[in-house]
Amino acid sequence: MKQPFIIKFPKIGTEEKGFLVPFEHIPFPIEHVYCIGPVPEGESRGNHAKKTNTQVLIAIGGSAVLSLESPDGIQYEFTLNSNNIGLLIPAGYWRSAILDANCFLLGLHSIKYSEDDYVKDYSEFKKMNNR
Repeated sequence: MKQPFIIKFPKIGTEEKGFLVPFEHIPFPIEHVYCIGPVPEGESRGNHAKKTNTQVLIAIGGSAVLSLESPDGIQYEFTLNSNNIGLLIPAGYWRSAILDANCFLLGLHSIKYSEDDYVKDYSEFKKMNNR
């Protein structure tokens, strides 16, 4: 089973002039892009799994704590707090995110948006994975 992992993007520039961060070397063709935010402090986003969609999430400003659960029940937690760090989430993982008030979360997806790709009920997620 594929596992989530951090992707480090290059930072080009200097402290004095600022930085450009190219979102290159994503390991899939990008078919859908979105941005979440601002989100009220402490509000949870996500709370679903995706059946076939692989995605990379990037915190633009502020920070986000992402909690993931694999189909076989392994728990992961990642903090995104720089725009040159992305989290690759393979298809099939339950995910939730808490964003601070200054965070915008950029999502890069392997497929176009499809409501049918979502599993929004946690008990259904567990049932699908024979747990």
